[in-house]
Amino acid sequence: LWSANWLNSLYCLKYACTLQDSQYTQLEKAIQNSTLRWLDVIGGAPPEFFDALQVTSIRSLNVNIANGPEVVPLVNMTQLRVLWLGYTDPLPVLDGLCQREDALEYLKIYEPPNWDRDWTQEERSVVTTVLSKAKIREIGIRFGGSRSNLRTLSDALACNDHVRKVFLYRVPDDLKEDIRRKLDTVELEFYQ
Repeated sequence: LWSANWLNSLYCLKYACTLQDSQYTQLEKAIQNSTLRWLDVIGGAPPEFFDALQVTSIRSLNVNIANGPEVVPLVNMTQLRVLWLGYTDPLPVLDGLCQREDALEYLKIYEPPNWDRDWTQEERSVVTTVLSKAKIREIGIRFGGSRSNLRTLSDALACNDHVRKVFLYRVPDDLKEDIRRKLDTVELEFYQ
């Protein structure tokens, strides 16, 4: 099934199943020898699988559930241009993006854990530090809406010299004007 020839005919591979160790090994080798550009890992995968991706030509990676730490070594791959993080802590990835040589074209942060409650002062400080320096051209952030956290995010993004476009989801109407003022140098779009 995981033959390099078969993968070479694909632009995008999405899988949501749990594989056995030997199957992951087969998939790793096939991806390394293919020209696959877009990979969606919906059901999680072992760290070794992500290690193997460092020598691939993948430009777009979508990771769901708890593989945030495993993705960190990949953020400095020059060929990686788009990264989607779902239901996983984005802070280690954002920290890694601060060290990247060129800016990632697009980062989507989707329903990260613990972002729907107000951050502590220490958490706000960490978020502000990494988000204000992360090398990203466009960023989309969707979470279940702490007003305090939204203010922290917009303050941090306003200090980021790399960001050109911001997509924010679930922003209360009465905060939108304040966020527009803060992010007046970037293209800003709100979504529900």
